Amino acid sequence: MRYLKEERGNITIFVLGLMVILIALIMLVLNFSNALIAKEQANSAAQQASLAATAVLYERLDEVIEEYESEVVGIVDSYPKSIEEKVEERTSELSSGEMRGYTLNEIQNKALDQVMAEELSKGLGDDLLREKIEEELEFSWSLDMREAAKNAILANGGTLDEAEITFFNDGQIVVSAAHDVEVTQYNDWFSGINENIKRQSAGPELAFVKELEGFDNRNYSLQ
Repeated sequence: MRYLKEERGNITIFVLGLMVILIALIMLVLNFSNALIAKEQANSAAQQASLAATAVLYERLDEVIEEYESEVVGIVDSYPKSIEEKVEERTSELSSGEMRGYTLNEIQNKALDQVMAEELSKGLGDDLLREKIEEELEFSWSLDMREAAKNAILANGGTLDEAEITFFNDGQIVVSAAHDVEVTQYNDWFSGINENIKRQSAGPELAFVKELEGFDNRNYSLQ
């Protein structure tokens, strides 16, 4: 009888030990899953932020182009095609060629980028156009782009802790964003842990910004 009691006691201890191990494994799996989810959410936040900042840059170009062309007409005797006309032609070429199947917005942005790169490198009044873009980017657009990136990070559940934006890395706007990891706790296990996962994403390559001066790898905090 004493032997049976001891055996039952050993089995009970063994079962309790297995339960502790099982609970620990479940906690590890849950926290690992939460870390993967946070990783994807941080990546999404960074990606959307870089795209939002790039979209602002494209939107702001129209006013500068209009102002630039109004001044160029007075500098040169003739101005055969406007930038808008060139962009329309390039859009048509791209939509029926290498960018067939892309959205109209993507094609138009690519066309504008290519035309602007050409204008800045060899177009009429290229120095004037470069000067106007650099001035706006320095004092106005940069602020708007950073604000757009911040809003996109927050809208996608990210955190601004350690968030950064870079103008420009190889012609791309790069954003770093983080997302808090939701730690699953049991009693005192994993208590006090407060981690976030940081991810980085770059927007589409912009050929025309490579023609600008002094805007390589400028880092700004988004906090």
